[in-house]
Amino acid sequence: MAALSPSETARYTSDLLESLRKIANRQGQRVLAHLLELAQYEAHSLAALKSRTPDSPDGGRSAQPVPAPAER
Repeated sequence: MAALSPSETARYTSDLLESLRKIANRQGQRVLAHLLELAQYEAHSLAALKSRTPDSPDGGRSAQPVPAPAER
C-alpha cells in the first residue's frame, strides 16, 4: 500500500472530521461539533497550503512555503 502524502492525509482527516461533526450536531453536542469544525478547518487549511507550495524545498510535502525574496 502506498503511503499518503501529507496533503492527502490532511484532506482525509478533514473528511473524517466533517463526518464526526455531523454526528455530534445530530446528537446535540454543540461544543464538540464546534471543536471538530475548528479541527476540520485546520486540516482543510493544511491540505490547501501543502498543495499550493510547490516551490518549497520539499515540493510542498511538509515544509512551510519558501519566503519570497521581498519577505526575507
